[in-house]
Amino acid sequence: MGCYSVSCKLSNLPIVGYTSAVLIPLRPIDGHIEFDFHKDTGTTVICCNEGPLVYFHPCMYPIRGTYNDYGSLNDIIRDDNTDILEEYYGLTIEQIVGVLTSNRKDDGFDKRLCCIKDPSQPDEFGEPIYLERYKDLIKISCNWIHGTLYDELTKTTHDGGDKFENIDAIKRLYRVGPNDKDFDEVLQEFVDEQAEKGMPVSEENKLIEYFSHLHDMNFSSREVRRVKKLLLDFNEYEYNHNPLSNFYFKAVKVGKLKDIATRFYKFNDYMLTMGLFYYPTGTCHQSGDHEGVRTVLKTALGILEQEIADFDR
Repeated sequence: MGCYSVSCKLSNLPIVGYTSAVLIPLRPIDGHIEFDFHKDTGTTVICCNEGPLVYFHPCMYPIRGTYNDYGSLNDIIRDDNTDILEEYYGLTIEQIVGVLTSNRKDDGFDKRLCCIKDPSQPDEFGEPIYLERYKDLIKISCNWIHGTLYDELTKTTHDGGDKFENIDAIKRLYRVGPNDKDFDEVLQEFVDEQAEKGMPVSEENKLIEYFSHLHDMNFSSREVRRVKKLLLDFNEYEYNHNPLSNFYFKAVKVGKLKDIATRFYKFNDYMLTMGLFYYPTGTCHQSGDHEGVRTVLKTALGILEQEIADFDR
């Protein structure tokens, strides 16, 4: 098979070789009611409160680079997110992206997968044997977003102003505890209380359990909700906790990820605005039909501008 292009999930702009691109890793939402709700009855609209998170939800912050003309990223831009992913998985970001973008994880016939295979157990034909610590990684799918579009849109929001301008993840994390206590102290008190109740909390899950506890107690702090929205939406619809969120949390507490998290928060709002779901990108013309996409977008823009003019009269 030769080279091929992909489409931007938000805009349908072609992403071809040497195009700036953003890869958004996704985890399927197993057992979510919306997935099966209309299977037997049919519908014209999926009405839900989950916004873009009906079938898949982001499980990592976006990875940025250049589309390599064959379904993956080159020239990956290193940032706080890539550093955290490398620390968490014990792989280079190039290896991680190679695994994420491999479409042969089912049968293992891709040399990029060698880094996560068990070297002590050779593959049987069509049945790769992966190391236990990477069995979560091979389940992740991805969205493609046009990199230039992502950068431009996340500079501001669609309402004409930067409504997220005052996001400060660091300060918020230290205001979620009662009486302005240091957050680590508040978190440890929670862990100790749970242990006394005979419900011990593991180190890797203590952050998630604490926020779940606040939610169950109808804790109304705006700061808690914002921190949860910014960092923990990755876990909201998972049945199995993902300790990667704890790595993100620790990074935020020392001043990292602020710009990355803020930009992604803005981007997610555009997905909701456009009525789109996170879902792996579909196929398109092999080398991208730029003229065809321009015709569609130009026609749609003309209709939209006319409808706005009619509405303003």
